[in-house]
Amino acid sequence: STRMELIVSDLLFLAKLESTQYSSEDDPVDISQLVQAAVDNVQPLIVDKQHTLNVDLDPTLHVLGSATELHSAISNLLTNAIHYTPTRASSQSAGKTMMMLLA
Repeated sequence: STRMELIVSDLLFLAKLESTQYSSEDDPVDISQLVQAAVDNVQPLIVDKQHTLNVDLDPTLHVLGSATELHSAISNLLTNAIHYTPTRASSQSAGKTMMMLLA
């Protein structure tokens, strides 16, 4: 049921992205906050697949871009890593580099 909720949530989010018009201006985006939000969203999948995810975020890391698009990209990377990684593997996000350690 949690997996189905995540799928529906992803589909609704994608529909929202496709219907939203974006400005050409880029805004400062707190990447550590976006990564933490994405990790929180996929936590049920992490538990379900018995993965370990270690997150070490640099709170000063900011980029120029669209928070919505960056959140979507980060969530997609995490979700794919979880779905396509064998059970009981681990991933790690450290500092300014995101590493997916698959064992």
